[in-house]
Amino acid sequence: MTAPRFRLGLLLVTLLGLALVAAPAAQAATVDAVAASLRTDPVYNDPAAENTLTAGQADDLRDQIAATGLPIFIAVLPGSMATAAGGPDALLRDLRNGVGRNGVYAVIAGNAFRAGSTSGSVTSIADEAFAAQASAGPYAVLEAFVAGVDTYDNSGSGGSSSSSSSSGGSGLGTFILLLILALIAGVVIFFLVRRSRRSKARELAQMRAVLDEDVTSLGERLGSFDLTDPRLDDAGRADLQKALDSYSRASDAAARATSDGDITRATSELQEGRYALACVEARMDGRELPQHRPPCFFDPRHGPSVTDVMWASPGAPAHPVPACAQCAGALQAGAVPQAREVEYAGRRVPYYDAGPAYAPYARGYFDSFGQMLPAMFMGTLLASAFMPAATGVSTAGIGGMPMGDGGGSSGGFGGGDFGGGGFGGGDFGGGGGDFGGGDFGG
Repeated sequence: MTAPRFRLGLLLVTLLGLALVAAPAAQAATVDAVAASLRTDPVYNDPAAENTLTAGQADDLRDQIAATGLPIFIAVLPGSMATAAGGPDALLRDLRNGVGRNGVYAVIAGNAFRAGSTSGSVTSIADEAFAAQASAGPYAVLEAFVAGVDTYDNSGSGGSSSSSSSSGGSGLGTFILLLILALIAGVVIFFLVRRSRRSKARELAQMRAVLDEDVTSLGERLGSFDLTDPRLDDAGRADLQKALDSYSRASDAAARATSDGDITRATSELQEGRYALACVEARMDGRELPQHRPPCFFDPRHGPSVTDVMWASPGAPAHPVPACAQCAGALQAGAVPQAREVEYAGRRVPYYDAGPAYAPYARGYFDSFGQMLPAMFMGTLLASAFMPAATGVSTAGIGGMPMGDGGGSSGGFGGGDFGGGGFGGGDFGGGGGDFGGGDFGG
């Protein structure tokens, strides 16, 4: 009886081992899930990744990216995702295609670091960041990479001066002059940074107040519905629960908003919640479910639009914008729709004429419906915030970086484009290098 018992025990141990190996894989993130997260959060940090960041490091990267104002997307993923995609280069391309936006992309998959840009080459930046900071760990590499993207246009050639001091006396005088200039520059930078932070704090406080009004508006509408209403079938109750969940997430994001990303997440949830509520109303009235269209341009609190209308801001040509039935009717009658107004420069103005600070607010409401923002806000003060030059993405490259391929990168992209991705304006150059399977974490 010993041999059968031994074989049975060996079988159980083997099955247990396979279960332990399979369990993490079953929970592994997909490229689609990562891409969906990156649309609202510039940093995706998978806790199952071999080189996962701490929560504090991920938050610091988010703040650093927000400060640049550039479209930078970073993912830290398990090496198994690169293997499944056909390598880290292919994984980076898949993420870019999944997110579907112009910008700079970087991924650490297992021990491999890759980076590329849809409108220029970031190869040298990625290579330099990796060469300088690989020994310090993945966070140091990513931090250096983001800083390099932000400052490339001010970095000059990077070469050191070939001239030496002409004399001992003049060298001392030059040193003192440079020291004085450095001190002056330091003082100026200190006050500029402090003023910028205070200005940003004021903008965030004002934006939180606007978000609170939008959240309250959705909450008041939700208050008139009841999950136990007999007019609701299972599908209706499911839609109502979706609206309630979106309202809860929007409320949380608005309450703790400390960055543009938080603002965008809040309005994105509000948009989803109002569409779900429109579905609930249609089911209760026995009507066909509404099409999932963009919110009303004039006031996103009106919910999903029902049609496109021609509209023009003063001095600009007429162009189509999405409108709810009420606003569309007002325009047809020759009236001016009541727009969502906010405080700006001591007066109430439509949100689209309140300056670039409201770009994250509008982006959350409308960005998931395709590349419609520049055309939709034509002629308004928000228009410049959505133009390629304003976001750092243009045919001249991000932040003034030169166009061209990624020649010489160890990422292996070879300067080719996305192969029909449709962005145009530059190659998706490779960058970075391979961490060597054990350079991090001791």
